[in-house]
Amino acid sequence: MNETDFGRPPDPLRLEVTRRLAERELQSALSSFLGYGLQAYLALSVLPKALVWGWLGLMLLLEGCNAAIAWWGRPVLKHPARMRSYLRLQTLGLLLSGSCWGLSALALAMQGDILLYAINVFVLVVVGAFSIHNLCLYLPALACFNLGLMLPVALSGLLQTQPYAGFSTAAALFSFLMILLYGHGAGRATRREIQTRFAMQSLTQELMRKNKDLTEAYQLIEEQAAHDSLTHCLNRRALRQRFQKLQERRRSEDVFLGALMIDVDHFKQINDRHGHAAGDLVLLTLVARIKEQLRAIDLLARWGGEEFLCLVFGGEGGNLPAVAERIRAAVAVLPIPFEGEYLYVTVSIGAARLREGEDFEALVRRADEALYRAKAGGRDQVQAD
Repeated sequence: MNETDFGRPPDPLRLEVTRRLAERELQSALSSFLGYGLQAYLALSVLPKALVWGWLGLMLLLEGCNAAIAWWGRPVLKHPARMRSYLRLQTLGLLLSGSCWGLSALALAMQGDILLYAINVFVLVVVGAFSIHNLCLYLPALACFNLGLMLPVALSGLLQTQPYAGFSTAAALFSFLMILLYGHGAGRATRREIQTRFAMQSLTQELMRKNKDLTEAYQLIEEQAAHDSLTHCLNRRALRQRFQKLQERRRSEDVFLGALMIDVDHFKQINDRHGHAAGDLVLLTLVARIKEQLRAIDLLARWGGEEFLCLVFGGEGGNLPAVAERIRAAVAVLPIPFEGEYLYVTVSIGAARLREGEDFEALVRRADEALYRAKAGGRDQVQAD
């Protein structure tokens, strides 16, 4: 039975602790050869070679199994269901390897070589101390490994008859208790470090999300502030700002920049006769048809109620009257269906090309003057300055 059987996601802290345990145990299994290799070297001088080599082979086998278990448990974040099985297998493997390791002290004690026995016990205590770092994340694993490590040492002390025979037993028990005590503290400290890192990651993600939301909200506000609410064209303020950028680019590239002032003919009559819904439809249709005749770099803004200002940049815009004529024809050629009838709409257009040293207001004023001449001349026509 695992934690996901009832639909509950596994605890991220336990998963991370388990992953780190597997990583550390894999490293420990690969580095432990030095410890029991040294013990085997010392034991060869007093123990039968067959016994030493058999013990060494068993240790290699157990460490290999521990390494394989750790390798299997490493991707626990991707496979949470492995967590409990891994912890149980790893704890059992550590108990067996620790017990086999500790048997070396028992074998040397039975031979009566006090010096080699003392060195061996010292090595085992050092191994137990080092295991705090690797196994403190899971106290049962730390306890089982050191129980297997220290229990043969404690038994070996009881088998000796010298006056200091009980010293080994006391040292083994003391070492076991101290290792558990320090292991418990180290494990809590590591868990706090992991929890702090999780909290920082969560806070960072939350700040990034809020920053993204604020950025999107700012962009939306900026977009709304720069565009007309009905036609979604640029407004006057936004067009002035864009003009400055086009002006800088025009100077660097030495290309054409011109303006078209577009006005819907008899727009008030449309509103009076058909209502504002018809007027809004006319403006939306007008914008769509104008944009069909422009390029991506050209800019269109709603200048007034039914007036639109277009900035034409470079390219074929050099023939500004021709661009204006295409727009006029595109509007006039297709009537607009509205409530079972058709609205026939025309526009008058004034065109003006930017002169050297001229500012935005002067350009617009000349385009507006050309528009006035087009309307005075009978509307549905283009006049250029």
